[in-house]
Amino acid sequence: MKLRRLKEIRGVTWNKHCLNCKLVRNYTFQNEDLKKRDINISVSQLVKGVYISGKKFNCRVNRLVVNESLVNYAKHGFFPLCLEEEHSACLKSEVRVTPVHRCWDLDNKILNVVYFTSPIALVLNLTVVLVSLTTKVLRRNVTMLLTSSMAASDLLVSVYSIILITARKMPYVEYLVYLEGLCNALGFMWLTGQIVTYKTSLWLTIERFLAIVYCMEPSVRITRGRAVTLIVFTWCLGLAVATLPLAKISVYTSNTYCVPIRPIRDIPHSYEMSIALSVWGMLVYFTIIPLYIKIFISVTKTSEQAGIRRDGSVAKKIAILVMSNMVFFFLPVVIGFLWLTTNLKYTMSPQNREILTGVIPTLLFSFNAFINPLLYAFRAEKFQEAIKMRFDTICLRKPRAESCSTCYSNYANSEKKRSGSLAPTPLPKPHREGSTSRF
Repeated sequence: MKLRRLKEIRGVTWNKHCLNCKLVRNYTFQNEDLKKRDINISVSQLVKGVYISGKKFNCRVNRLVVNESLVNYAKHGFFPLCLEEEHSACLKSEVRVTPVHRCWDLDNKILNVVYFTSPIALVLNLTVVLVSLTTKVLRRNVTMLLTSSMAASDLLVSVYSIILITARKMPYVEYLVYLEGLCNALGFMWLTGQIVTYKTSLWLTIERFLAIVYCMEPSVRITRGRAVTLIVFTWCLGLAVATLPLAKISVYTSNTYCVPIRPIRDIPHSYEMSIALSVWGMLVYFTIIPLYIKIFISVTKTSEQAGIRRDGSVAKKIAILVMSNMVFFFLPVVIGFLWLTTNLKYTMSPQNREILTGVIPTLLFSFNAFINPLLYAFRAEKFQEAIKMRFDTICLRKPRAESCSTCYSNYANSEKKRSGSLAPTPLPKPHREGSTSRF
């Protein structure tokens, strides 16, 4: 190997996995499969023994530890060609590859905010769903019926956020072991929730539009039966779209957030699906805007009618809910657009880039699920009355014997304190009113 004019050494064997290998001097690494995984191996890198392989602007890189035999060959300028063979056993035995996420700890510290928003969002949305479906008046109200469907989708997003952030507490290498099975479940919940949310925003807008603009035509309405049909259709659509990545049309495992949105063409169909979902959502929300313009024009023209004012007040609350969903939908889309059309990925540090493209969208989705029930359901008078009625029912649902016992105990204690004596205090005589005894 010390001979300067020597270019190749053939038939070299140094362990059971590296048999009859050819050593080539000044060789350029050409394994495309490894390059796709950001694993680069060259003579100059093998000399180091331990090095990081990956793009400088990526948080996800690989740490390579090289055995002494390869280091010795590299020091003389030789590269073993058997490392480039597909599924090379020699490569696996001589080079230990460990995935590294340089932004993992920083991302998780910021994502701790989700531990505050998502559990509260879970409780709020679950309350909306249960109260709406178990209260007769609310079940008959089309707006509350559609709102409860949106609350169910936000419930899925809340569960997704809690499980994801909890799973990310484990070391990155351990997280990768569970990534495929975990991401398929979490991504399915996330995508279903997103589809249902912005489709339900459209149905809520159309329901208010028909109730106000066509207020003199009662037949032009979304009835309860039609609302149930739209809800079933929306959930079936959401579940069908969420199944596509499981059918190898895009994937849920392209990032550590289990989201099938990836504006890069390195995974088959992922780019097309990302664009399709973004454009679909934009068309839905751009359809909503002119409808609300027409709604508020109609409310302004007929402001003297009490019924229209009441419907307009409901429409205003729904508009705030829908516009909030629109804002939280468009912000990640804008971030993705800037990522594709500018040099952000080259000018930003890996940590800032990961925060912009991964952490911030996750926080936005979590916060959106948190504020949605507060923007309409908990502001609706009928829902507030239903909550109050449930609360009163729970508080008054005590056995009478327990109430009497508690009353006597409190009376006896007060008498002891007043007299300072430990002698038993006689029970006060009950006042009779018919057949009912009261203290």
